[in-house]
Amino acid sequence: MINSRAAATHMAYAVFSKKAATARQKHRVTAREMDKATDTGTSCSRCAQQHSQRDACPAKGVSANCVISSITSQRRIPFMLRSHLKKELDSMEKAGIIAKVTEPTNWVNALVVVKKPRTGKLRVCLDPRDLNKAIKRPLWPTLDDVTPKLAGAQFFSVLNAKSGYWAIKLTEELLKLTTFNTVVGRYKFLCLPFGLISAQDEFQRKTDETYERLNGVAAIVDNILVFGKTEEEHDANLRAMLMRTREKGVRLNPEKSVMCVPEVSYFA
Repeated sequence: MINSRAAATHMAYAVFSKKAATARQKHRVTAREMDKATDTGTSCSRCAQQHSQRDACPAKGVSANCVISSITSQRRIPFMLRSHLKKELDSMEKAGIIAKVTEPTNWVNALVVVKKPRTGKLRVCLDPRDLNKAIKRPLWPTLDDVTPKLAGAQFFSVLNAKSGYWAIKLTEELLKLTTFNTVVGRYKFLCLPFGLISAQDEFQRKTDETYERLNGVAAIVDNILVFGKTEEEHDANLRAMLMRTREKGVRLNPEKSVMCVPEVSYFA
């Protein structure tokens, strides 16, 4: 009786092992077929090209699996700041900087609230970590490209562009990408927001276009530097810069501006 039971158990185990081996073999074949299909390339819904799923999609740096959406949960805002946040959001909406969002969107970003040390007002910024991964950042001139132009300069002025980022309007295609969550609902930016990886470069490009071909004028982000070897040269450059500022409709912040000094702290 014992031997027959052992034989039956052994036979059942052998049948089970054979089925398991067959399943593993099918799994290996399926995996190979999937890898082969992946290597041959599939049609990408973003760039409409044939490329491997392992490769990077050439469109906007998004991976080839074309994950073109990200919903980020709402961050907690201290209770004491909520009324100030609501007031700031209402002010921004009235000024045409943001707008309410009621329909579903593929992208919902987190919100970062920073209290300004000088004025105590709140600065509303995006935290678009996932969105930034899908943006190719353009490289634009930096401070190292500006400093050689200052050789021999003795007089300096620094003028600050007021709400500089918000002077750049976003296209309709980009608006919904900037949707963000708040305790009082969802909003989207109508202007260039703080937090985007390409925001500084885009603003730098716009600033350079505004003051291009002006002597003794250089800009890094929202700080416009005017300089000259003599006071007369400096003043002439400053007048030309202010005329261009008026023509282009750029608003300056007098509280952060410094005029005609022999030494200045710039982009620090």
